[in-house]
Amino acid sequence: MTKEIRSAQIIALLNEYNITYQFTWDQEVTISNYCPLSNLKENSITWVRHASDTPVTELNRLQDVLLVAELGAEIPGAQFPVIYAGNAHRTFFRILQRFFAEDDPENRIPGIENTAIVETENIGQDVYIGHHSFVGKDVTIGNHVQILQNVVIQGHVVIGDFSIIEPGVAIGGCGFGHYKDEEGINIRVPHLGGVRIGARVRIGANTCIARGCLDDTEIGDDSKIDTLCHIAHNVKIGKNTMIVSGCQLAGSSVVGDNVWMAPGTSIKNQVTVGNDAATGMNALITKNLDPGCLAVQENAKYYGERFKNAFFR
Repeated sequence: MTKEIRSAQIIALLNEYNITYQFTWDQEVTISNYCPLSNLKENSITWVRHASDTPVTELNRLQDVLLVAELGAEIPGAQFPVIYAGNAHRTFFRILQRFFAEDDPENRIPGIENTAIVETENIGQDVYIGHHSFVGKDVTIGNHVQILQNVVIQGHVVIGDFSIIEPGVAIGGCGFGHYKDEEGINIRVPHLGGVRIGARVRIGANTCIARGCLDDTEIGDDSKIDTLCHIAHNVKIGKNTMIVSGCQLAGSSVVGDNVWMAPGTSIKNQVTVGNDAATGMNALITKNLDPGCLAVQENAKYYGERFKNAFFR
């Protein structure tokens, strides 16, 4: 059955979230799909970050295409309906989350797949555990957690409500800590800590998070870690922090709240990155980064002020 979403329903959603907007069309518009600007389709909703990038001529030829654009940025010559909204990026994807949630393959029906091995009994409500995943006996899983395929979680690990663990993630393995014995042989340090993951955290595919040595490795509420990242033993990550693909956080480093860590960033062991700081691609952080500062490139050219508009809102 074809989905039919009326513009009045979308406007109701904007009002529900108290979003400031202007709607340019005085007639009802019905959409059934979504699309990017690079592949426009009729009866669809799309969005543009910068009004100057709008393909006006092509949009004018299409039937029932609804565009979400930034409030205050008029699109000259538009003969199609436009919702000008505060923060078009956030508004567009909030609309998709409400009306097209069933198209997201990660919206799983709660349950444990028959190929998963789950030893723990500490599992909350409405949890999904995917094929070929292993969850050890000392793991505690909150409510509405999704653990996808081929995940390994072992040791004393706590996962908060509504968190998502993507395929191939390994959580709770031993960190890379050693001492030399009397003959100079490297001996592994016992890692007796665990991992504590907050609520609404997302861990990207094939990321590894080591358990702590004497204390826990910690990831705060609402933080998101991308694919192929390494979080070493005893690392502390604050709340609402974004760690993008390929980052490496060495042992006992500390990352504050609301930090943006660009792809390929490396943090030296025992270094602290303050709240609201940011890094550029492939930055090598070898000394403490003050709150609100921006560090770019190898060994970091440190700037005293972070330009917040340089990053996604």
